[in-house]
Amino acid sequence: MSTQAVRQPLYVVPKRSLYVRTRDFLEQERVLGYLLIIPAVVLLAALVAYPFLWGMYLSLQDKVVGRPGSYAGLQNFRALLGEGIFLQTLKNSLIYTVTAVGAKVVLGTWLALIIHRGIRRGRHFVRASISVGPPKVPTGSATPSTPKSPSSS
Repeated sequence: MSTQAVRQPLYVVPKRSLYVRTRDFLEQERVLGYLLIIPAVVLLAALVAYPFLWGMYLSLQDKVVGRPGSYAGLQNFRALLGEGIFLQTLKNSLIYTVTAVGAKVVLGTWLALIIHRGIRRGRHFVRASISVGPPKVPTGSATPSTPKSPSSS
């Protein structure tokens, strides 16, 4: 019977702590990138994707509030395309969108040229109106105007 000596390693690698292993894992750029984008994806899914998909589901139903619905397929869309008020609304929306986008492009380009060319007179006014004016527009347009009641006049 031969006796063989058990070979011992020349050095022993100390086991890294959980903290060090976790830190090294999270310091990888790929891993950190995914971890940072997860909250945005969850919020988009919860606030955009779910309501959109639920709306698509409901658009295919013949449903009245408080009663169970039945599957209607594309019948709702066929009925909608047959109504004149919908087509008029669609036309008005397209005209408004094309006009608004066109005006914004023309005015934005014009203002950019004024600033870029370095016109001396009014340059500061234009820059101030660009930085101060546009944030106020949505606030002003969203403020409801209260109609006067006939009894108060």
